[in-house]
Amino acid sequence: MDIQTLKSQHKELFDKVFAEGVAAERERVDAWLTVSKGNPSVVVEGINSGKKIPLSLMMNLTKKTKANEDEISAFNDEVKSSINLKYGLNI
Repeated sequence: MDIQTLKSQHKELFDKVFAEGVAAERERVDAWLTVSKGNPSVVVEGINSGKKIPLSLMMNLTKKTKANEDEISAFNDEVKSSINLKYGLNI
C-alpha cells in the first residue's frame, strides 16, 4: 500500500498517523530550541540533522545559557552601579 492509497481508502488512519508525526517533530524541534541561547549554530545543525538532541548536549548547552545569563546580569549590575556612583542615581 502506498501513501495515496492510504489517504484515499483510510483517511482517518492517515490523518492520525500524520498528526502523530507532526507532534513528534514539533517536540523534537522544541527540545532543540529550548537551548538555542547556549550555541545557536549547534542548535540549527541539530534541527537540520533530523536527530533528537542528546541529553548530555542539552545539559551542556543549558549550563552555557545559564552562565551567559549570569554574565549579562553581572555586567548589567556593574553598569547600574557605575551610573549610580557617577550621577548619584538609584537605578
